[in-house]
Amino acid sequence: MATIRRIGPEDWREWREVRLAALKDAPDAFGSTYEREIAFGEADWRTRLTRGGPIVAEQDGRIVGCAAGVPDADDPSTVEVYAMWVAASARGGGAAGALIESIVSDAREAGAKRVHLWVTETNERARAFYRRHGFTETGEREPLLSNTTLDVLGMERVP
Repeated sequence: MATIRRIGPEDWREWREVRLAALKDAPDAFGSTYEREIAFGEADWRTRLTRGGPIVAEQDGRIVGCAAGVPDADDPSTVEVYAMWVAASARGGGAAGALIESIVSDAREAGAKRVHLWVTETNERARAFYRRHGFTETGEREPLLSNTTLDVLGMERVP
C-alpha cells in the first residue's frame, strides 16, 4: 500500500526526480516536456513547490508516483488535478487511487465544489481509472499543450 506525503520547497530534488521521470515515461500525458523541465534550476523547482498541492506516493521507502491538487485561479471552488503519474513498476498497486483520493479528500475539506482534470483522449487506461474513481467526462476538449496533434478531455467529480 502506498503512503501519501505532501512535499514542499525543501523537497525540490525529490520533486525534480519524480517529475522528470514522469515526463520521460509518459510525454503525451502532460502539458510540459522533459526537454523544457530538465533545464530548470533549483529556484524553478522550489518556486513550483511553493504554489501548493504536490503530493507523492511512496512504497518501500521510494517515491512511485505524484500528483497535485490546486485551486483553479479563475474558480476557487474548483480544484484542478495536475502532474498525476505512477511509475510503471507500481501501476495497479493502489498508488494512483491513493493519490487521487487524497486530492479529492483535501478538496472536500477545503470546501471545493468540484475536482477537475484533463486527460489525454488516447489514454484509455487513465480515463477508465478516473471513471472508476467517480469522474465523468464534461464534454470539454482542447489540444494538449506539449503535443497539439492530441486532444485532452475534461473530467470532473464532486468531492
